[in-house]
Amino acid sequence: MKIIRDILWGAATQFGREFGRAGANQILKGTNHYVIKGQSDYSGRIKPSDSDIVRAYKEINRIKFAQSNKANVSRLIDITDKVLPFLEFSNDKSLDIMSEIKDLLDLYQTKVDHGNALIDDSFKEESIVFLERKTKLLVEKLEKFNSQSKKWIGSNLKIAKNKRKSKSIFMILSFLLGGIGIQKAYVSQWGYFFLSLVFSFTLIPAIIGLYDFFNTLFMSSDRFDNKFNIDFVYYNQFSFSSENDLEFREADDKNKLSENSTADTSTNPEIKAAEMEVKKYEDALSEIDTSSQKGKADKSLLEGALNSAKAKLKKIKENSKAKS
Repeated sequence: MKIIRDILWGAATQFGREFGRAGANQILKGTNHYVIKGQSDYSGRIKPSDSDIVRAYKEINRIKFAQSNKANVSRLIDITDKVLPFLEFSNDKSLDIMSEIKDLLDLYQTKVDHGNALIDDSFKEESIVFLERKTKLLVEKLEKFNSQSKKWIGSNLKIAKNKRKSKSIFMILSFLLGGIGIQKAYVSQWGYFFLSLVFSFTLIPAIIGLYDFFNTLFMSSDRFDNKFNIDFVYYNQFSFSSENDLEFREADDKNKLSENSTADTSTNPEIKAAEMEVKKYEDALSEIDTSSQKGKADKSLLEGALNSAKAKLKKIKENSKAKS
């Protein structure tokens, strides 16, 4: 089972590295505008109002592993089947739930690690082969999802940048030609533009033009984009860190530390990998049922693996600190 775990862990890590977390400022596409979406609520029972992906998360989260190898393999197959439908890329529909997909994959990874730890390496039945096929299918879908996401975001972001309205141009048009509402036409507010033309013989459009000028003057660029460049704002929450890597643009800039610091161990890939391994065993331990003799034995094994992982992490950090 170690091969399955390693393959899946690599795929999920790749997904996490490329897409990161959406954060509290994930922007979703509404009917005619974009709205700010908060963190999904995974607590409580499954409710009729739950979205499909939240329902899947809750169903996976409440799955408990048993004492038999066959039962645990069956549960892993069931969990995988619940994740697979969400790895079919559906353009903006998939982007809208990107945060939930990431949460679902994180939970899935935790469950897989736990389940694999409870299955004996000596267990050889047809269900293991079936599970391997399911896992391979998930990895393939995940890689395809990543590729299609990058292509879709890249092409749409390019279009949005070309159509992006300039705050400076809007201000100039408001000040010089506000009397006929040209600034409204610039941002595609055609109704206001035609009304301005109709009432251009009055001072009303000119007053509105001056209002637009001073209002925009004290408006931040982000706020202007949220108002007039909604496509740019939506797709620009993703960024290409390199030619092949796509990740969420962090909305909270205060988390961005000095990019020139080469001594920052948090960017060390070895440390990150070791930290993820520690977390993996900690999560598995938190779900162990110690009421049975097998559960106690499993806990003992996982505690040993956790201590080894912590020692490895400590050694890597010490070596990194010594080099810096």
